[in-house]
Order: sequence, then structure tokens, then C-alpha cells
Amino acid sequence: MHGSGGGGPVTKGVIQSNRRAAYLPDADYVFSGHIHEQWILPIQQLRVNKTGTEYMSTQYHVQLPTYKDEFCNEPGGFAHETSKPPKPIGAWWIRFYWSVRDKIIKTQFVEADK
Repeated sequence: MHGSGGGGPVTKGVIQSNRRAAYLPDADYVFSGHIHEQWILPIQQLRVNKTGTEYMSTQYHVQLPTYKDEFCNEPGGFAHETSKPPKPIGAWWIRFYWSVRDKIIKTQFVEADK
């Protein structure tokens, strides 16, 4: 999803991840953009399978930054006029791989080179 609203200056949009976890309970990964922040937030979830057995899962919320530099490249532009701070520039790579030891698919998030 592209995202909506704004990321608060202090919370940087993390509060919205808890809201998304409530209405997207079956997603393993939730990727969001729009607010020009960069972070990964793993949220632990207690789940119940079809046989009624409880198990834990991790839902990863990945906030995608951008390659658009509104702060330095647009003096006097929107970011400056509205007193916005500089934002992260970049992207994430996600690597899926098979763990022979754990016998599961694992993921690794790597910050992309700028």
C-alpha cells in the first residue's frame, strides 16, 4: 500500500502499524510508503490454527523511504515552507532464503545503497 495520512514528527508513522496489524492479521509483511520515513517494525502475534493450537508469528511492517530529496534539492519548496525536517533517502532489499537448520523460509532486510 502506498500509505495515507502523515507520519507524526515523533512517532514517524509507527502508530499506524499497530492499526494495520489489527485489520491485516494474516499478512506476513506490510509495506508502506507515502510518509518518507525508513524503519522495520516486527510485531509479534499470538495466533490460533485450524485445530485450535496457539502459535506465535511475526508480522513485519516495513516503512519505505524514497529517493526524492525534498529538503536539499528544493530550497524554498514544500518541505522548507512547512518546516519539515530532512527525510531518509533510500530503499530496502528483502531476501528470502531457506534455513536448512530451522527448515523454514527466513527473511533478511538490507538497506539499499544510496
